[in-house]
Amino acid sequence: MRREIADADPEVAERVQVVTAGQDFDAGLPVTGVGERHAVVHPDLPPTDNTGFVVDVGGTRVYHPGDSFTPPGRPVDVLLLPVAGPWSKVSEVADFGRLVDAPRSVAIHDALLNDTGLRVFGTILGGLLSTEARFERVAPGSDVEI
Repeated sequence: MRREIADADPEVAERVQVVTAGQDFDAGLPVTGVGERHAVVHPDLPPTDNTGFVVDVGGTRVYHPGDSFTPPGRPVDVLLLPVAGPWSKVSEVADFGRLVDAPRSVAIHDALLNDTGLRVFGTILGGLLSTEARFERVAPGSDVEI
């Protein structure tokens, strides 16, 4: 959450914690903030804040980059890979997945895709990520075991 938002409303400030890149905190699990900016949607739009999170789930490091392609700065076991959004294209998604090089990538941010788009993205990303890495999509409402 942006500092300006928390500072503008005392009730909000009491209920949230502003997190910055590199900051460790406990949310019931150990968490580290990663990055500070949302991916560029369009050069004519102002930049917005985005903090991703590396969460330690029983020794398994899970990275949720939010709306960015900011690398986690450390090895992770599971990448929650943002596959679609008004700020991304499939080549950038694949390059980011390759850069992070997690053994497992789970698709997120795919609600804008219909069934055809989901199949296309799954085929492309499944073929472009490391042959040792597993790419998967979890149906909405389903659970995923980490």
